[in-house]
Order: sequence, then C-alpha cells, then structure tokens
Amino acid sequence: MAGIDEGFQKRLNGILDAWRNGIADAMRKGQLNGTVRQDIDPDACAAFVVGSIEGCMGMAKASQDAATMRLAMLGLAQFLEAMRPTHRVQ
Repeated sequence: MAGIDEGFQKRLNGILDAWRNGIADAMRKGQLNGTVRQDIDPDACAAFVVGSIEGCMGMAKASQDAATMRLAMLGLAQFLEAMRPTHRVQ
C-alpha cells in the first residue's frame, strides 16, 4: 500500500518514526543509567530493532510457522542482551 497510496505511506512512516524514536530514547536513558553500552548509536540500534521485528513478522507470515517467529525473535533478544555493558556503571 505504501508504494501506491501517499497518505498511507505518510501515516505508516509516522508510526515507524514514533516507534524508532521511542526505542532510541529508551536506549539513551539506558546509557545514562548504565544499563546500555555507551559505544552504541541509539538511533542506528533502534532502526535495526524495528527493521528486525518487521522482518521477523514477514518471515513468519511467509513460512506460516510460529517456530520461525520464535527463532527470529530469540535472535533479536540475544542482540538486545549484547547491548548491556559487561560492567555496569555505578
């Protein structure tokens, strides 16, 4: 729809922007309180997370297999765990 309906594309992009911005803001807060590594770019990470979730859903729809969704989301959870610092800042 986004390719043929400009209004739909604008609304969808607004939703995705809000989603990415919310994740990036949460990551910045995590960096301030020491629960997210300082060496990551919150905006890039947020774009990757949203893209990953969208991709996971697309793969699950294509395969019609819930196990595909679980496996893909497990990979995303492992990525997010890697965003924790090895030594928490006090």
